[in-house]
Amino acid sequence: MKVINKRKVGGFEEATPIDVKSEINQVTEGIYQGFIPVPSKKYAGKINNLYFMTIDGKKCSFFGGTLLDRRLEHVEIGEWLELTYKGKQQNPKTGNSYHDFAVIAGELVEGNEDNVTPKVTKPKQPNKVTKAQEANEGEDEEGDDIPF
Repeated sequence: MKVINKRKVGGFEEATPIDVKSEINQVTEGIYQGFIPVPSKKYAGKINNLYFMTIDGKKCSFFGGTLLDRRLEHVEIGEWLELTYKGKQQNPKTGNSYHDFAVIAGELVEGNEDNVTPKVTKPKQPNKVTKAQEANEGEDEEGDDIPF
């Protein structure tokens, strides 16, 4: 096998794999270093995100999942990150199970690593349409008529 386009990816080729979901209420915190997409060994064509953090000066890596992927997309590289594993949950609408996490991220204030400005990352909510908006659907607003 010949390797082409070999490159160093963020200096994390020697990152220690960690399990962020080994027990309920497990807290993992450190400095977020980004992710790389990795082809799944189990499912052809599926891509898994491999995330990197620096925890107490040690380079660590962990795989995400749908929920973590959605929440971590709002976190910037270099931000302080705290993941709290909430256990395996079941979606009441679909019946599918998933691993739930509370995700908190914040900016470190230079010179004082304990002084963090936290922000809670939540999944994006679709815009809800009210009954009044539904009733007015199809009606032109004043001044919006385009002459043809």
